[in-house]
Amino acid sequence: MTTLADYLQEQSISTEDFAKRVKVDPISVGRYLRGERRPNWEVMRRIVKETDGSVTPNDFMEVKGKKRVRPSQRDDVSRAA
Repeated sequence: MTTLADYLQEQSISTEDFAKRVKVDPISVGRYLRGERRPNWEVMRRIVKETDGSVTPNDFMEVKGKKRVRPSQRDDVSRAA
């Protein structure tokens, strides 16, 4: 799983630069990073495209108090049990 924060750090991309690339205000990107806001579907499409699919809509979904787990990770966990 790659969160937007992970992606930006790994690629050494600033919040401001990424905001320009996906055509949103840097304040919005900051809110996405802090979990205060989720991108709308149009912005999400641009994020997925800009990150070559490394960041997906699922990466913005979180149940309070629980870590995000992709289906492939669930399979790994169940096999280990």
